Amino acid sequence: VKTNLFFVAGSVYKVFGSFKLKELGGVMLQVPTLALLFAISAFSLTGIPPLTGFWGKYLLAKGGFDEGSTMVVVVTAVSLAVSLLTLFSMTKIWNEVFWKPNPNIDSRSEVKMSFITLLKQHTGTTVSIVILTILILLVSFFPNSLINWCIESANTLVNRDLYINGVLGVK
Repeated sequence: VKTNLFFVAGSVYKVFGSFKLKELGGVMLQVPTLALLFAISAFSLTGIPPLTGFWGKYLLAKGGFDEGSTMVVVVTAVSLAVSLLTLFSMTKIWNEVFWKPNPNIDSRSEVKMSFITLLKQHTGTTVSIVILTILILLVSFFPNSLINWCIESANTLVNRDLYINGVLGVK
């Protein structure tokens, strides 16, 4: 998810020539596909249901609160509060880069860049963003396989005998 956000930032830089929030704006009107791809990744990072970040945060919160010890509950609550800070920062980026008018472009002369144009001009980055976004959506809507694999991996790490047998081949 973060990799995809960095790729989107790179695409914004390639199209608009800046990483500075004050110099950017209007990306949603000029490159709507890029705005959509950013939104999916940003919502996933912040844990908006049903995207991938939600499932990870849900399972960690469930495990933390089920544990019951005061320290674990406090750490779990703090980690959920940090998610709110992430939501705040993604909202700020959205407002500055995608929503507000671009201060460097006359709004009457805005030119909309189609997805095909973006793909032709920045093929590698755009294809990478699309592939990662598809993976985010697949894991978001079909999380069970990945969750089961993670649970199996965690159980293997907790059970020393399974770990030793798996790594060293000792029975």
